[in-house]
Amino acid sequence: NTIKLWSLDSGECLKTLGGHQDRCVTALAASPDGALLFSGSWYNKINVWDARTGRFLRALEGHEGSVQALSVTRRGDELRSASADHTVRVWSLAGGTAERIHCLRTLRGHQGRVLAISADDQVISASDDRTVKVWQSGKTGTGKCLKTLKGHLAGVNALAVDRRGLLLSGSFDRTVKQWSVQTGKWVRTLESHKSAVNAVVAAPDEDLVVTGSDDKPIM
Repeated sequence: NTIKLWSLDSGECLKTLGGHQDRCVTALAASPDGALLFSGSWYNKINVWDARTGRFLRALEGHEGSVQALSVTRRGDELRSASADHTVRVWSLAGGTAERIHCLRTLRGHQGRVLAISADDQVISASDDRTVKVWQSGKTGTGKCLKTLKGHLAGVNALAVDRRGLLLSGSFDRTVKQWSVQTGKWVRTLESHKSAVNAVVAAPDEDLVVTGSDDKPIM
């Protein structure tokens, strides 16, 4: 139920943050300028912290289930939260301060816990309902679901976008699938893991994808 800030130079723990009421911390994200830290937990709320001082600033309320994943867009203008309440919430960070953060929209459509959320311009979510959803983006958007990607045989709990703009989804079905976000069509399936795929990351400057699984090897 704590968060620790570490120095990569010395390996020293600089600060320990508490405040999730004895609930497991399940998700972290930070603003691109390093000023704000966001944490989610089984407590249903998102805590906002001053990343430099470790001071608690406020809690963002609205979810009715635990917060499973958080992401901040590369532009730093939106925070996205995925929850066990089957929804995604998009929060505005455009005001520049914790006090001015507000929920822009709530995205509904998944039939299970939402386990992963993209940090790219396009809002993309993954759920244990075995689907990936692509949502309408932008400040004037309605939050409409544009595409539902189906093909996994179990819940989807990891997302990444490669340098060519193709989407990668990791699943409890032991596979990683590659998709075209534009068309919603499946491209290929990567199979090698012997257990659930829990993490997927794409290299920003080469055609390389790294996956992590319950089977212990990193592929």
